[in-house]
Order: sequence, then C-alpha cells, then structure tokens
Amino acid sequence: MSKPRLAIIGSGPEISWVSCQSISQNLIHSYTMLEPSYEIRFFNLTAKTSSKVTSRLKSFAPNKIIFYDHLPHYFLILKSLGKLWPQTKPELIFHLYGDFSLYIDLWTLHQEELKKWRVLFLCASPKYQDFVSKFLRSPKQSLRQLPFPVDTESFVYNPRDRQSLRRQFKIAAHEKVWIYAGRLSLQKNIDRLIAEFARAVNGNKHQRLVLLGDVDDLGLYFMGHKAPLGYTHQLLQKALQECSPEVRKRILRISQSPLEIVKAWYSAADVFCSLSLYHDEDFGMAPAEALSSGLPVVLSDWGGYSQFREIALESQFIPVRLVKDGYLLSSAKIQKALGDIRLGDELEKRLHAGAVFAQRYGLIATTQRLWEILETSAPKFSGFNNRALRYPEEIRSSLDYTVTHQSFYQEVYGDSLG
Repeated sequence: MSKPRLAIIGSGPEISWVSCQSISQNLIHSYTMLEPSYEIRFFNLTAKTSSKVTSRLKSFAPNKIIFYDHLPHYFLILKSLGKLWPQTKPELIFHLYGDFSLYIDLWTLHQEELKKWRVLFLCASPKYQDFVSKFLRSPKQSLRQLPFPVDTESFVYNPRDRQSLRRQFKIAAHEKVWIYAGRLSLQKNIDRLIAEFARAVNGNKHQRLVLLGDVDDLGLYFMGHKAPLGYTHQLLQKALQECSPEVRKRILRISQSPLEIVKAWYSAADVFCSLSLYHDEDFGMAPAEALSSGLPVVLSDWGGYSQFREIALESQFIPVRLVKDGYLLSSAKIQKALGDIRLGDELEKRLHAGAVFAQRYGLIATTQRLWEILETSAPKFSGFNNRALRYPEEIRSSLDYTVTHQSFYQEVYGDSLG
C-alpha cells in the first residue's frame, strides 16, 4: 500500500525575518521526521518558479498541499491548481503567522477560489487561534492549534558560554543580565523596556541589559502610529538619553548575530524580557528559544506569549489592559517581576527548565501533534466573514484612531490577544 503524499511548499530565501527563518527551518525538520509515514516532497515557490512548481505538483499528485512559511504566496498557483484538479482536490493546509491579518485583503480576494477546496489553518498559539477565528465563517471546523516547533536540542544552557561571554564583556558573576533578542521596534515596546531597566538600576546597580537585534521601523498600525525611516533609531536614542550615564553604560546593543552567538547570550543571561505589544504576536520564537535554554522570562501577557505561562518555570507574565488610548502595563508589576528573578547560573535548575519546556515545544512533541492533525480530514472551506472584509479598511483608517475604530480594535483584539 502506497504512503499518503505531502507536498510541502515554501518560499525559501525570500523569507527575511530571522524568527520566520527559524520557524521555517524547524517546520521543514518536523515534516522530514514524518517520512516513515508519508511520502514527502518539498517545493520552492516564487513568482519565477510558479509554473514549474505547478507542473511538478501535477506529476507528484499529493493528497495534501501544505504552505509552511509566512508569505501568502499560495495565490501564485491557486487557480492553476484548481485547473489541475477540477473535481477531487487535495487538501490545502496553511501555517498561519502574525502577518495573516496584514495580508487579509489577499485572503478575502481569493476566497471564492478557496471555497472550492478543503482547507485547514494551523495557528501557533491558543490566543492566535482565537484571534483568527473572528474572521472565519466556520472557525471550529477550519482551525487547529499547533505550536511552532523549537529546536530544543540546539538551545541548551551551556555554563562555558556563560563564563566566556561574561569574561569577554566584563560582566561580574553577581550581576543580573536582562536580555532581549529580536526586532528593536515600536511594536516590541523597546523604549519601555529601556525605561524599566533604568528604574531597576536606580535601585540596584548590579544589573545589565543586552539588546540583541536590529532596528525595525514598522509602526503600530492600529494605534495610529506610523514609523517613518529612522524613527525607531531616534526613539531608541531618546530613550537612552533619558537614562543617566550610569544606566547607559550598563546597556549593551549588539546587532543581529549568528545563531551560535544568540545561544551563548541566552546562557550568559539571567532573564529574557520582552514587553511586546505587537498587535499580531502569534507565538514568540525568541522567548521560546530562551525558555529552551532554561532561562526564566518576564513577558507581557499578550498574544502567543501567554501560552508559555503554564510551562515557564520561575517566570513572570505582566497583565496587559486595553484602554481608551492604547495599552496599559503596570510598571510596579514589571519591577516586582524582574526583582523576583534570581541569577541563572545553577546548572541543574536550568537544564531541568529546558527539559520541561522541550516536552511540549520540542521537535518530537510538535511533530507528534502535527502527525495527529494530518491523520484527520480538512473540511470544505466556507469562507471569511464580514469582519475580515472590514479589517483592511480599518487599518487604513487607523491613523485617526476614532471612537469607532477603538470599538473595532477592542472587538478584534480585546478578548483574544489581551
């Protein structure tokens, strides 16, 4: 008996965000681990390769076609695929990322074509699944929750890396190191993180902050904040200038670095901190990799971050409130949370924390869940609802941040991501 055939489609080198690159590589690894049960073939889809991919899909004749990366490139071949299989079609499975809402006008534009197919959407966290459900006519049938797999075998606490990096950057053994890794942007609330660090240092000089990543000028679309070129750099400079000279010398900025350097810093640090309020925080790969390294986290209790609350040992989650003028995070709660974190140099404790995390989010665990999903059948897609059709216009009108817009924002995000 022949094995079911899976066509796995991505866009390869066109993926630019570092976190999405990690997610894509880990998903490829997960699908490769399924090969004893399935016949699997990978396809690289771009505008230049679309006709070749279509031809290869025809000869492969898959039972399921899976799109695994964040670019909504399926529309390049959707109509062509419909012609290949006018009657009995393969199932379509989409891994959804945080930019699903950003491209929602493309999804709704092609919904009549999608309705001809059996479709399943995979969301990386419970809150993001709840968010996406608000745009579908039949969410219970069309959505499944599958965490993005984390390479927990690579992200492991290493005491030698801790000692080496601390020696290199003259960080004493008794100093507590906060680390943030990812985009330095308005969406990630990076200026607030600097301000909270400054408050903490005023009460305890033995602390450092490492900002590991590059500046990103993406704005807060829904809050009426655009970020023109150079805006985030100016925002960071302003935040740093408002710190005392004593605080500034304790903040270390490092550009996006090779993976081995990131891993080493997770071992050298004592707490990963992100106060992100990104409107579509779907999962949180950076804090996930930190948790895999046995590192405690202090995170905004928002979006995909919230799922780690059940499994993150000795970690803290800061409640987020949506108010009339935006988001509200309590400084007192942030300070208390960070103050409760101890130095992270206990080998057994960190290895145990990483092992606990791997049981749910490691490649073996997520691949098992993926297999269970693939063993089920996707339903016929019933389409997007009126809220999905309104969403693009609401983004375009959000610069006014009117009362009507505030109401829509609360309706979409208030009880799902917050």
